[in-house]
Amino acid sequence: MKVLELKLKGGRLLDFTLFYQISLLTNVLDKTIEPNYFEYILNHESGIYYIYDKKISKIPKTLKSKETSRYISAIELLAKYENNNCKRQLDYVKKWLKNNIEIEDKWDMGKESKDGIYLPLSDSWKKDEN
Repeated sequence: MKVLELKLKGGRLLDFTLFYQISLLTNVLDKTIEPNYFEYILNHESGIYYIYDKKISKIPKTLKSKETSRYISAIELLAKYENNNCKRQLDYVKKWLKNNIEIEDKWDMGKESKDGIYLPLSDSWKKDEN
């Protein structure tokens, strides 16, 4: 296939589920088109290239995993879309997160989620509460 008379080496350049494209298109698409694009991203079988390689609309099976760490990074990227229709499409994630709150309104993703890049292991992400 040729695009602008250049031969493409991979199909990913044609797909709008690449991290960079999603970042660049945040809140710049027409408000009637954006929810459709958003839904396309959520239901894309191979997720968001560079971030998460599974369908975003399918929640990881366990909270304590590297997969969940990557999933949350994908959700953070999508949460930057300000369109109310897009935000409603992420309601299932809010519910999932609320259902996984542990003692004292905190989440514990455990050492299993440590990937050394996105969520480094620490005792607490909060500063001294005093």
